[in-house]
Amino acid sequence: MDLTEWKVLVRRSFGVPDIVSAESANRKIEAVLHDYPTNAFENTPENPTMEHAVRKALAWAGSEGILDDAIAELDADPAAAAVCDHACNMGHWTSDEVRFRVRSLSEFGIENVCTFVDVHRFDGLAGTI
Repeated sequence: MDLTEWKVLVRRSFGVPDIVSAESANRKIEAVLHDYPTNAFENTPENPTMEHAVRKALAWAGSEGILDDAIAELDADPAAAAVCDHACNMGHWTSDEVRFRVRSLSEFGIENVCTFVDVHRFDGLAGTI
């Protein structure tokens, strides 16, 4: 699947209907990611671009085949590391606190994608029904 199809799959995996505009869909996904709790660091910085970077990194990783092992229920760690690294590179984030939050958001996003694909396992491109 190409990047556009992966963007649709990521949107659907976060429960965003196809008829919603891209702008609204992106805000919804980023809001869900923003609300995801990461309790390892009490003072994790609030940075709305973190969720934006993770959302984009998920679609990128899918289009590059990086999520394949996670979706096939083999090993999600390399995918989470790749999504985290890609997102952190977009934001130029290097602190351990921020990287931990981005990694947690990456794992949560991958879980959403894997759950969606599992439910729509044989539904065609981007989980169409």
